[in-house]
Amino acid sequence: MAEKNTLFDWNQDGLIDREEFAFCWNRWIKVIVRPKSALLVINVQNDFVSGTLNMSQRSAKQNGLQVIEPINKLLDTVNFNAVFYSLDWHPSNHISFIDNIKLRKIHYTSTVQPEDAQTYDTVVFDGDTPMKQKLWPRHCVQDSWGAELHKDLKIVDNAIKVYMGTDPEEDSYSVFWDSKKLKRTSLAKQLEAKKVTDVYVCGLAYDVCVGASAIDAITIGYRTILIEDCCRGMDLDDIERTRNTILENYGSCVQSDEVKSMVEGKDRRPELGLKLALELKAKCIGSLYVRVIESKDRRPELGLKLALELKAKSKSSSMIEDRWIKVIVRPNSALLVINVQNDFVSGTLNLSQRSAKQNGLQVIEPINKLLDTVNFNAVFYALDWHPMWYKGHYTSFGATWYDLTQ
Repeated sequence: MAEKNTLFDWNQDGLIDREEFAFCWNRWIKVIVRPKSALLVINVQNDFVSGTLNMSQRSAKQNGLQVIEPINKLLDTVNFNAVFYSLDWHPSNHISFIDNIKLRKIHYTSTVQPEDAQTYDTVVFDGDTPMKQKLWPRHCVQDSWGAELHKDLKIVDNAIKVYMGTDPEEDSYSVFWDSKKLKRTSLAKQLEAKKVTDVYVCGLAYDVCVGASAIDAITIGYRTILIEDCCRGMDLDDIERTRNTILENYGSCVQSDEVKSMVEGKDRRPELGLKLALELKAKCIGSLYVRVIESKDRRPELGLKLALELKAKSKSSSMIEDRWIKVIVRPNSALLVINVQNDFVSGTLNLSQRSAKQNGLQVIEPINKLLDTVNFNAVFYALDWHPMWYKGHYTSFGATWYDLTQ
């Protein structure tokens, strides 16, 4: 209970006042009791079940066909507010296909050259931003049999299909983004339009597209549940790493027979409640700064700071008072946005892999909200911007902005 008080005690007075309780009731308790749930069925396509990327031929030897029965049972017995089916949907000249490797120039840093490349090798393609790419067999080509959803998979009425990997120059593992996180699919807006709070994820493959989609759902802010017996994966070690990442970030991993009571709000998982509370706290702090900038919220520590600075610079008390009052009532404010760059969010210096386990992606939404709602007098963006071989790494897309309002 003490932890909950800390999370919802916005003014840090040690108490939950009326306004804080109303917020807690409407935005936290009601969501936990009456969640709005979406099911994401990820890439249950012919090529992953019995085609060119047949999962049973990968190291984990898992059978993709085995996810169909439990997924169909979920669709028959659980009343989700929305159901989405994702499809890998590649053009024939897609960058991930090994037989297309000679269509693009290889960067000089690539340790694998075209003539030596094997399926599942990783190469570096040349370009303005050199890009690492894992090479896959040709799979899920648009309008082919391999790209079709498996014939035994139940397709519910009013479901929405989301297509991944449609750009020939970009790969996609998450149903939310391309692999560089520069382009979004339609999914996030559709979930927002349906006021979804809880995202359930299942399908193929656990350690690739299912895992990437679940982790992105968590980072965007959804209470996220991966349904393990409705997934199959490619590599047992990667499956375990994916599972641990989800759990470490307040996601949940469950069996399909647990889902119905969770969707109905009867089974309330503590990790999902904590996840929502943390998201709400982050958003509330952002709205608090709006009041500060508009000078309606005048912080005593800032007034004292200004008074001390003025006193140090001037001996005239009248001038100090004049400048002090005017600044407090009509401040000129600048926002400094520091290094919200790909490498710190999901690249080589991914913050979530450091000891604090904090997710850099979670700053995007509150910063964008500030930029949309607060009239700063000036806005500055700082970028780490190293020369090509600065301390052993070359500049890449990692130096560019993440999905940030500019």
